[in-house]
Amino acid sequence: MGGAGGRSSPAVLLEPCADAACALVATATTWPGGLGRVGAPGAGKNHLLTLKLNPMLVMDVAPAPTEVAQNEDVLILTYANRQIYAFHTVTAETLKNVTWASHLTVADSINITFTKSNTDAEPQTPADLRVWRQAINAKRRYFKNVTHVFMAQKGDITIYYFNNGEDPIVGGQENIAVVVNATAPYAALEISARRLSFNQFKNTLATLRSSQTRHLISP
Repeated sequence: MGGAGGRSSPAVLLEPCADAACALVATATTWPGGLGRVGAPGAGKNHLLTLKLNPMLVMDVAPAPTEVAQNEDVLILTYANRQIYAFHTVTAETLKNVTWASHLTVADSINITFTKSNTDAEPQTPADLRVWRQAINAKRRYFKNVTHVFMAQKGDITIYYFNNGEDPIVGGQENIAVVVNATAPYAALEISARRLSFNQFKNTLATLRSSQTRHLISP
């Protein structure tokens, strides 16, 4: 993938990551689900809010958020019980055009972050090495208080998810997922959920499914 379509010069080549976080890789598990309610209390099976998200995804969350904040690539839902969902579309621009001149896609970069480590052999071509180094270094941003990362696949969709412990700023448990769709490798979806139990978060992730059309983030 040309990533940013040649609109800017390649990203700087980062140094190899020696942090402990850069050795962590996801453990494959079954698709989440069957764990109770989706998101906030009161979200019965027939009373959910369906979101259309990039890359070509659909997901159900609890209905009736009290506040919605949105721009082109970020959607934040806040509920009366102070639970918060944030959805962020990751693109080549988000990655600082690191996929420029590389055959590796945004989805490839995310897959490297979660399935490869700093002990794996690096690619030899300069363009691919830039993608690899940034993907491995991204572990330091994702894995703040993490000992286990999970990976689940269903059809074209792969979810990497984990609990990041207590959020020191917002408060409450911080749950994170990064989602790639093999049919739309030009982007990925980051999901952050605060003040949900890990089981509630996994049950929400279980509703992810493919869409037939490309979307802006929208409720």
